[in-house]
Amino acid sequence: MLHSQSIKQLETNNGFKKYKLGSKYQGVYGTKAKKDDGSEIVTIGSNSGEKVGDIPVKSIELIYLSDILSKINVYFEPHNNGQLLEALKGSFGQPSESSSTASKDGLTQINKNTWKGKKLNLEYFYGYPKASGSGNSFDQLRLTYSLNNYSAKLESSKKGKYSAKDF
Repeated sequence: MLHSQSIKQLETNNGFKKYKLGSKYQGVYGTKAKKDDGSEIVTIGSNSGEKVGDIPVKSIELIYLSDILSKINVYFEPHNNGQLLEALKGSFGQPSESSSTASKDGLTQINKNTWKGKKLNLEYFYGYPKASGSGNSFDQLRLTYSLNNYSAKLESSKKGKYSAKDF
């Protein structure tokens, strides 16, 4: 019971802080830049002052498909990984899925936890070097909020590049 209540809260939040999935693009957050996959991105730097409890946010990426906010990446300093994961579990219960794998090159350990709701998913992603000083490994901590049908929406946004309205 507790788990479904927690996921319901995730659905009610519908995104991160004031950034709500499904909302229309607003220029107030910044200018959109086209990405190779057809989506558009707005990056909000560390000066946003946003925090999760007392964990400062490093940066936020708002990803739009056809001017609709469809995905939000929230980046944190990697040393906050344990505290952030505990905060998530405290707020939304145990994750629906959990995995820990090595990257393709074997240099980076990747831990993922996903909370799945009816309309959206929240993914905790923590990647860190398996050995110190390996040049090609990376250190990253992020949360990704995305609409459940994000991949399908991305595909259809590519197809519908031109419509009858363009002529």
